[in-house]
Amino acid sequence: MHIDLSPQDETFRDEVRAFIKAELPDAVRLGAEASPTVFVEPEIGQAWNAVLNKKGWLGYQWPVEHGGTGWSAVERFIFEYECGVGGAPERTPMGFRYVGPVLAHFGNAWQQ
Repeated sequence: MHIDLSPQDETFRDEVRAFIKAELPDAVRLGAEASPTVFVEPEIGQAWNAVLNKKGWLGYQWPVEHGGTGWSAVERFIFEYECGVGGAPERTPMGFRYVGPVLAHFGNAWQQ
């Protein structure tokens, strides 16, 4: 599939690629590669989460006011695609990908 990206999206894609190349630990990449399932062992996923958190990209689906990146749908797609192509492990979806964004959008102040 070919997607025509805007110049800004191409710049973002290049940033994500460079980040993954520079910051994805070999042990995490190899652990993801050796995993027999979609989701890696917890310590491998946690190591990647720590790298993403340091960059400020852990809750990338979340709104800025709740610690997220504020990325557009295209930017989120680019990030997930480049992570997959770059060998990063799939993140366990429940907390950061499913529950967190729903609470950020629909939850009350305490839940958020």
